[in-house]
Amino acid sequence: MWTGEPRDYWWCGLRVRSVVPLPWPAAGLVGGEPAITIAAGEVSGPSVPAGASTLVTVDADGLVLGVEGLGRFRASAGREIRIDAPATARLEDIRLYLCGSVFGAIWLQRGTLPLHASAVVRDGSCIAFAGSSGAGKSTLVAHLAQSGWTLWSDDVCVIDLMNGGVPGVWAGVARVKLARDALAWLEQDASTLPHAGGTRDKYHLEVAGAGSDGTVPLRGFYLLTRGPAVRVERLTGLAAIDAVAGHTYCEDFVRPLGCEARWLSQVVRVARSVPVSRLVRPLGFGHMAEVLETLATDVARGV
Repeated sequence: MWTGEPRDYWWCGLRVRSVVPLPWPAAGLVGGEPAITIAAGEVSGPSVPAGASTLVTVDADGLVLGVEGLGRFRASAGREIRIDAPATARLEDIRLYLCGSVFGAIWLQRGTLPLHASAVVRDGSCIAFAGSSGAGKSTLVAHLAQSGWTLWSDDVCVIDLMNGGVPGVWAGVARVKLARDALAWLEQDASTLPHAGGTRDKYHLEVAGAGSDGTVPLRGFYLLTRGPAVRVERLTGLAAIDAVAGHTYCEDFVRPLGCEARWLSQVVRVARSVPVSRLVRPLGFGHMAEVLETLATDVARGV
């Protein structure tokens, strides 16, 4: 059973009231109405086509995400999420889509910029690593967390652009989602860890994090790519803008939600305010020491 009594949580500076237990800091009962409500209820929409795993549609009431074998989620006006799933649905599956794609839609509806990136903090500054699924974001930040950095966020970085200075990054949950090979390399036993949900063989690893619900300034944005040798390539102009734009979390939602102009303005601001680079490294874990040394040198020099 994935539903329960509604509870309040703090997430990215907002009070969230949810019938789904969430891995976020609990909020007290005092403090007014929630900014975002998560409830169970009927969600209408077309069925997921045969052979597809998900279907996204947008209507007058918001964005609907249908998940094959799980149900439907509706994100409305950046304020309400409704979940239509059987009582037998696994909590980890519900949370996988809720905290991922569904909140990606909520952030875009609210005018916030979510990036598909993982981040660490040192000396009050945040460094984010973007890349497609499987690029190694979580593995890199997990290793950095073992090397003296502080984990700030995994997989999704919610960017704060409300103030005038450098964009900020809201703190995330102090855990990373890793596959078995990455866990084995970190000398962690996957059989002792909670499954991350969905069909991928990934698990949640608790990592010492910031323990904060605040923001820190974003001082570097690295795009992870594969190559024969470890190196950093600084990106400028349209290349930097494209690197940030192409790694918006749920970029495919931007046009259907009608927020292209605002989103592009936010992307340009990040690309112009923060050094954007391509971090190139070979496939595999054997080059991690060289990656960390190259990254530390680049951070010290230019961020």
